[in-house]
Amino acid sequence: MGLDTARSLSVAVVVLAAGRGRRLSGLGLTAPKWLLSVAGRPIADYQLEGVEAAAWPGDRLLVVTGYQADAVDTWLARRGAPVPAETVHNPRWRDLNNWHSLLVAVERLLDVDWHGAVMLLNSDLCARPAWFAAFLTAARGQPAGAAALAVDLERPLTDEAMKVSGVGENGQTYCTRIGKRDVADSIGEYVGMAAFAPGDWRLLGPVLRAFLDRPEHAEEWYEAAFQRLIDSHRLFRAWPTPTAEWVEVDDPGDWQRANAMMATA
Repeated sequence: MGLDTARSLSVAVVVLAAGRGRRLSGLGLTAPKWLLSVAGRPIADYQLEGVEAAAWPGDRLLVVTGYQADAVDTWLARRGAPVPAETVHNPRWRDLNNWHSLLVAVERLLDVDWHGAVMLLNSDLCARPAWFAAFLTAARGQPAGAAALAVDLERPLTDEAMKVSGVGENGQTYCTRIGKRDVADSIGEYVGMAAFAPGDWRLLGPVLRAFLDRPEHAEEWYEAAFQRLIDSHRLFRAWPTPTAEWVEVDDPGDWQRANAMMATA
């Protein structure tokens, strides 16, 4: 395998772990949600075990921190990462939504001239390690112009679900809308994992920078940037999740469900 081929098949796993998780304060959480213990292990541990199972030597891990950044640094140093890892701080984690954490990650990858693919992970996604391993494998094979959104096609949708609509074509489902509101004919729920082929993740930079210094965009989710890329590049296809066994851990009720799920994993 040539050097250019090896570089293009490498994946940077980006974890957005800057948020505070205020709704979990009743559990005594004083660290980012990524370090929340579920069934005796941090969410981070399940994610990294999955990464480890599917990692290649050229892969890397980039964790965007904010609240209690030192806690993430300490935990990573103690646990060890399955691939070369670094943390990068989001100085505006308090006043801008998670789109800014994604922009911080994109800017860092541009700084190091990353030529591989990118796998994006929300830090509060709790699932079995095999989930993350399967998606990392899929991210490694993404063709140009065909980013992937992990979508649960089975779970009933709620008002708070990040809904996705799509159309079928040539055996693929192309995503047409993503958001919590105004998504007609939803096919499922985006779970917080996305994958970009080499080069395609660079499209995020200009879109996310357009949110800077625009107060009306301060509270946007990064999915608003995804929608712009859907409109301009028809970029995303749906990657069906292996099961509906996952939890986005936002509040104590979610935490209880995640504990029950992972206790049987």
